[in-house]
Amino acid sequence: MFCLRLIGITHAPIEVNHNWRQSTVAMVARNFYEVDPNLYFPRLDFGGAADGISAMEFPLLNYLVYVVSTVFGYDHWYGRLINLLITSLGLYFFYRLVADLFTERRAFISTLLLGTSIWFTFGRKIMPDTMAVSLILMSIYSAWRYLRDSNSNLIYALTSGLLFALGAMSKLPAALPMILVPVLVWHWGTFAKKITLTSVFVICSLPVLHWYWIWTPYLTDVYGMTHFFMGKSVAVGAHEILVNIGVALGRIFVGPLKYIGGLAFICATGWILYKKEKTLILALSATTIGLIALMCKSGATFNEHDYYIIPFVPIFALLVAYLIEQLPTRYSTLLLIVIIIESLSNQYHDLTWKKSYEHYTALETLMDRFTPKEALVAINCSPNPSAMYFTHRKGWLCTNEELMNHRHLTNMQDQGLEFVLICKERFGQDLELSTHQLLFENDQFRLYHLTPAESSFGFTSRNER
Repeated sequence: MFCLRLIGITHAPIEVNHNWRQSTVAMVARNFYEVDPNLYFPRLDFGGAADGISAMEFPLLNYLVYVVSTVFGYDHWYGRLINLLITSLGLYFFYRLVADLFTERRAFISTLLLGTSIWFTFGRKIMPDTMAVSLILMSIYSAWRYLRDSNSNLIYALTSGLLFALGAMSKLPAALPMILVPVLVWHWGTFAKKITLTSVFVICSLPVLHWYWIWTPYLTDVYGMTHFFMGKSVAVGAHEILVNIGVALGRIFVGPLKYIGGLAFICATGWILYKKEKTLILALSATTIGLIALMCKSGATFNEHDYYIIPFVPIFALLVAYLIEQLPTRYSTLLLIVIIIESLSNQYHDLTWKKSYEHYTALETLMDRFTPKEALVAINCSPNPSAMYFTHRKGWLCTNEELMNHRHLTNMQDQGLEFVLICKERFGQDLELSTHQLLFENDQFRLYHLTPAESSFGFTSRNER
C-alpha cells in the first residue's frame, strides 16, 4: 500500500478533491519558509493587504514541511510524503495494538481494511487528518504498553502523552479514539501506573486547551481571519445534522469502506451484540459517543466533508475484521477482497489530476511575466484558495459580483491591489473588466492591471490572444 500511494507523490495539490484544503496547508508551510518560521503565527496568502495570520489547527504538518525545506528548498510534495510516512507508521502501531488485544489474524485484516479505506487517499494528501489520527493510535499503543508490562519504563507514558498532545493539536477531532484510553486504564495496570498515566494526560492536555481555547480565539480577535472552521454550538450543530440525517448516516456507513464495507459493518455490529462481545461493544459504544459529539460540534460541515469520519475508521475497520474472522476461510477471503476492490476502485483516480486542472500549475510562471513578486492580486476564485497558492502571490479571493462592484474594487485598490486574475472556469467564471488594461488572455485566464498606465513590463496585452 505504501508503494502504491507513491504514485504521483510529487504532484502539485491540484487533484479534483480537496485541492483547496491542501493548498492552505502548503501556503502556511511556504510562508514559514519565506516569511516567518514562528509556529504561533501561521499565515495564509489571501488576507488582502494584511499579514494573513489566521487561527487554525496547530500547524505541525506545515512546520515539518518547512523543516525539510530548510534543507532541500521548498516544494509542496514534502507534505504528501511526510503524511504518508507518519500514516504508514500509524497503521503499524494499529496492527500491534489489535494483535496484542485480540489476534494476529484480526490485526492483519483490520489493518488491511484501514489502509485501503478512506485512509488510502487521505494518507497521501497534504492534509493533517490521517497523520493526526496516526499519532493518536501511537499514543494509545504506548499507553497500552505502559499499563500492560509490569517492568515498562516511564518513557512509554511520557511518549503517549506527547503523541496525544501533538495529534490532538494537529486536528482536534483526531483525538476521538483517545476515548478508549480510560477503558485501558480501568482494566490494566497497577494503581500507581493508572495515576501516573492519568497525570501525564492531564498535563499534556494543557497545550491542547491553550491552543484551541486561548490562542486561536486570540488570533481571530487580533487578525480577523476566519477561513478555518473551528466548530459551532452543539445545539446548532445537532439541528443541522438532524435536518440532513440521511447524509450524515451516509458519511458514517458508506464513507469509510463504501457500500459493501458499510453493510459488513452493520452486520458486524449486530453480531457482536448477539454474541455479547463485551470488549468490542464497549469500544464501539465509547467511540460512537465520541462520534456523536463530533457530529454535533461540526453540524453541516460533517456532512459536507468526507474526511470528518477519519477518526472513526479504525474502530470501523476493527469490527468489519471481526465479522470477516468469523466466516469460513473461503468466504472471509472473498468478502475481504470484494470490500478492498470496491474501496480502492472509488479512490484510485485521486492519485492523478485531470488535464483540465493542469494549467493552474503554470500560474506562477504567468504571473512572473507580468507582475512583480510583491504585487497584490485579486482572483475570482472565492472561496477556493488554490489559484492564489499557484500564483505565489498574496491578495484577495473574490466573487465576480465583488469584482464588478466599483466600491469594493476601489476599496481593494486603496489597500494596494494592482492586478486582477480572472479564472474563466474550474475555480471561477469568465468576467471582463473592460475599463481596465488587459495584460494577458488565453482560454483559461485573463490578467488585468488596475491602472490606466502601460504595463511596466512593456508587454502589449492583446498580442497574447
